[in-house]
Amino acid sequence: MRSLADELRHFGHTVSLIFPRAERPNHPVRFSWSLAFRLVVLFWKRPQWIITHSTDGLPCAFFIALFRMKTRIALFTDGWDIRTIIIERRLPRSLAAVHHPWYRRLLKDFLLRLALHRSALCICGTFDELRWMRKHLISSRGKCIFIPTGVPVRKQPFWPNQEAAPPSFLLTGEYHWKKNIEYGIELFRRVLAINKAARLFYVGCGQISEKLRQLLYPLGDAVFTVESEASAKMYRWYESCPFLLLPSRFEAQRPPVILEAQSRGCIVFAADIPPVRECLSHGHTGFLISGVNPVADANLVQRVIGDHHLIIQVGNAAWKRASRQNIRRQGTRLLRVLIRTTVKTLRTTGSRSR
Repeated sequence: MRSLADELRHFGHTVSLIFPRAERPNHPVRFSWSLAFRLVVLFWKRPQWIITHSTDGLPCAFFIALFRMKTRIALFTDGWDIRTIIIERRLPRSLAAVHHPWYRRLLKDFLLRLALHRSALCICGTFDELRWMRKHLISSRGKCIFIPTGVPVRKQPFWPNQEAAPPSFLLTGEYHWKKNIEYGIELFRRVLAINKAARLFYVGCGQISEKLRQLLYPLGDAVFTVESEASAKMYRWYESCPFLLLPSRFEAQRPPVILEAQSRGCIVFAADIPPVRECLSHGHTGFLISGVNPVADANLVQRVIGDHHLIIQVGNAAWKRASRQNIRRQGTRLLRVLIRTTVKTLRTTGSRSR
């Protein structure tokens, strides 16, 4: 949303990004009501649109209905929570640390459906998410729009013109069941057993737990960890590592890390899940790994990193693929939808008032 907000500003619109304070613990209820309070305070300068995540916009929807404001709410979904919980329940408790009781899941489901009902639009980042919502959520029909992740266009790729040896691999994301980091580490360990010069850069790992430390310890000096990194500075890691590992079990949208890496001409090895298949073609713009067979996946990685011609070919194709996911085009698409929905709503309201 930060990139889309920048594009809306580019077209002359006033946009404010509001996030919970980093120094405070995350309290969704407190944050959502603070948004509603801000809306009431700015009653005479209220926005035309509020784009919120999850149930953050429910209190705002309450005040909009109470004061009959013309402000509309767009729900931005980066993964429908109820669907995530269904996937989480299939995993062993040793992998999924959070198993919410049934009454909390029921309440969350009710609030999310209410937020969807009170929203004028629902922004989805993948075709997979769009199809699932239209099939399972009746109130989403006619509201869902598809706006995928976008990246800035780069005039030329970085890696096809550089030397990719010794092989350096990039792994990102906190240690969580969705990211399947332990599989990425195991995959690199098998590559390291053959290629002693290989290096793994694990960026954005968060505070390293004892369990993660035990996984990283056998790799010795071949692994480098960075607990946190600003998104604006991630480019230096894409230009330091020609190979990206993304063994995720679940991604809510088209992974931005894939598009960012592809825009530099990196070779991406990503798990074969629906959001990844939407932005990566196996053998053409990257490579799909099983995520469950480390022997076969390690053999694939070893074959690719040893083929210089293939690296150049796939790196250039990946850059061309990422160039079509222009963030400016996605911003234009969002703006057109917001304007079209505003005009349609005003016409409907005007006809009813007559």
